[in-house]
Amino acid sequence: MKRLSYILALHSLLALSVFGQDEWTLWRATESNLPSNVVNDVTIDNRGTPWVSTDRGAARLDGEEWTVFNRKNSGLPSDYIYTVAFDRRGGAWFGTGAGFATLVGDEWRFYTVATSELTHNRVVDFAFDDEGVAWIATFGGGALSFDGEEWEFFNAGNGFLIVNLVNDVAFDRDGTLWVSARRGLTRLRGKRRDDYLPHNSALATERVNKVVVDGANVKWICTPAGLSSFDDENWRLYNKSNSGLPNDAVTDLVVAPGGALWIATAGGLARFDDDEWTTWTHLNSPLPHNFIRALAPGRNGALWIATEGGVLRYRP
Repeated sequence: MKRLSYILALHSLLALSVFGQDEWTLWRATESNLPSNVVNDVTIDNRGTPWVSTDRGAARLDGEEWTVFNRKNSGLPSDYIYTVAFDRRGGAWFGTGAGFATLVGDEWRFYTVATSELTHNRVVDFAFDDEGVAWIATFGGGALSFDGEEWEFFNAGNGFLIVNLVNDVAFDRDGTLWVSARRGLTRLRGKRRDDYLPHNSALATERVNKVVVDGANVKWICTPAGLSSFDDENWRLYNKSNSGLPNDAVTDLVVAPGGALWIATAGGLARFDDDEWTTWTHLNSPLPHNFIRALAPGRNGALWIATEGGVLRYRP
């Protein structure tokens, strides 16, 4: 058993040198105090510190050690964390399977269907508008805005959305809200609603996972059947048959400072730069698992990668 552990440890060290000048650092629950290998999301706070969301709590990387937050030692209403987001004041917002919590300084507050006007306890995403108002995506209760006191509701019942199963909320460069849902993509400009489905767009499926906006205000739309782009006039679809995507199921995307795209899929990682594609899987890199759930840009060009086998920092 000791010999096997030594071989595995040696293999991990060699993986950092096999891939030329590129540096990969992997954290797993078995070799660190990461609470779980199932990492749902990775986020960078206003100070540049990485946070991970897992099925066993959230964790913040302090130096080389993870500080874990869970129901036992914090104000979190659940250990299942979908995401952690940060407002412009540095406050942390935790989306969980039992409502959401905020952490400002050392003060915790939690919000559930039973204790607030929250419409569903499964909180999966946050976005913040130019005034600092939080927009909350729930998978079952539509979207909401919350300024700390007042709530406003956007759902299928009041005519703002197609369905209440929301995966993601995002603002573009013009301040327009984009809502990704189990059925369709909705653009909300004030009280005006525009819906996009496969019949009137280049979406390959009704289900939309996420929207990411680049510096030119192009919307990059992640779906289980490919990646679509939309510049408010023209659509384009990328999939395995016409691009270098390793898998059609696209879960997340990061726009690099130079404009290149890092794309997370269920079958590996891709980079798209000036029509050139590069892909990484567990076969040609230290990725512990090909299912990549989320990405985040780190300091000095680093890329943080959340997988079902741990979290990595990649420095090209």
